[in-house]
Amino acid sequence: MNRNRPHGSNPIERHGRRFTAAVVTALMPYGAALGDSGLSANLELGARYDSNVAVIDLDRSSGEGDFAALLAAGIGYEQPLGEKTSVKVGYNFGQSLHADFDDFDLQTHRGSIDARFDAGVATLGTSYQYVHARLARKSHR
Repeated sequence: MNRNRPHGSNPIERHGRRFTAAVVTALMPYGAALGDSGLSANLELGARYDSNVAVIDLDRSSGEGDFAALLAAGIGYEQPLGEKTSVKVGYNFGQSLHADFDDFDLQTHRGSIDARFDAGVATLGTSYQYVHARLARKSHR
């Protein structure tokens, strides 16, 4: 944990903890389909204030608030394999960097592959997802 700022220097603390029980996120998303090529890409940049920094999946909580910078990017490709079958592959990257609580910095890498077949009355499919996460610069799979 990195706590370099003196107590009360956080602007939220100085203004009476206006966000005591809320997560405030501001994102600037950008996404694009690259013509008829089947390629797509997205990029998101943002900032967040969380009044109780936590990683719910690991049951870890700071009990205090912090600001974080956010980055998310992804790329995907979808290819039809005939009239009724398609395959889609994708990769997504995510990063959060906290101002004070660097033990809660999270980086994720997600890969996926999906196959679908339109059988008329139903669509049949299969999906594989792989996630590699780093919390506080430590790997978790």
